Order: sequence, then C-alpha cells, then structure tokens
Amino acid sequence: VPSWLTCTAGALSGTPTNDEVGSHSVVITASDVAGATATDTFTITVANTNDAPTITSTAVTSATEDAAYSYTTTASDVDSGDVVTLACTTVPSWLTCTAGALSGTPADANVGSHSVVITASDVAGAAATDSFTITVANTNDAPAISSTAVTAASEDAAYSYAITTSDDDSDSSDSWTITS
Repeated sequence: VPSWLTCTAGALSGTPTNDEVGSHSVVITASDVAGATATDTFTITVANTNDAPTITSTAVTSATEDAAYSYTTTASDVDSGDVVTLACTTVPSWLTCTAGALSGTPADANVGSHSVVITASDVAGAAATDSFTITVANTNDAPAISSTAVTAASEDAAYSYAITTSDDDSDSSDSWTITS
C-alpha cells in the first residue's frame, strides 16, 4: 500500500500529493481463521492537477534616492515540466522590469511609497502574485547656484549681483547661508 493510503476496517483512503503523481501498485490480502487467503492486486494511477506557481523570493522594500535599486523575483512550480512566466503588472516609472527583474535609480521626485505587483503564471493559467511597496528614502541634495555671476565692475560704481539658488530638499525647516 502506498504511504499516502491507509487501510482501516477493510477500506482504503488517503489524499495523494503532487509527489505521488504516477502509478502505484497495491496488493491486498484477506485471510480467514483457517488460513485461507485471497489476494487482489491492482494499480492506482494518480493524475496530476495543475498547481499554481509559488513566489519564492522576498521583495526588497526599501530604496534610497540617487542609489541603484534591484530585486529579482523568483518563483517555482511543483508541477513537473511547468514553465513559470514572470510579468510586472504595476511598477513605478523609475523602475524597469524584465521578466520579474526590477532595476532603477529613484530621483528626488520619487521619494515616498510606490506599489509593485509582479505575477508568476504557468502555462495552464494558474498564477501567484507578489504585491509589495517600495519606500524610497530621501537623501540630502546639495543646493545649486543657478545665477551667473556679474564678473565686471567699474571703479567708483556700485556693484550688484543677485544670487539665485535652489535646493531639491528645500522645505520650511531648511535654512540657507550664502558666504563670500
């Protein structure tokens, strides 16, 4: 009797798993008190049913502005011979995705949370979904001077140069100092 079968009170019962797909020989012997026996030999064939793929990797859920990010989704399928296809269904614009492999470098405008959905599917259409959020952390960006200095001055004449600056990280808590 295969290991997934039990025999209780003359009845066979059990639930085969994917590991038991295939043919299994069963031999049942009945005997009486006088020692007479009868034997029944047969084969149980366990047919495969399609199982959905399983996502086997753990997503990288944090990224840093101006730093390269990458994550490769991996998946498997217990069904022998099944090919798993990975597709990105939701990806932020700063990422590229090829067959479940994400890569990109978030900019200052990408600081915050971004949803990602990657689907693993097999040829029979069964699917598993990897849904997660990537949180992009801000980094301090240096301020920029965007004006062009006035480089000529005349003796005995007032000189003036209005300095124009910007900072991608500027907010109400920032302070600026311009020194010469």
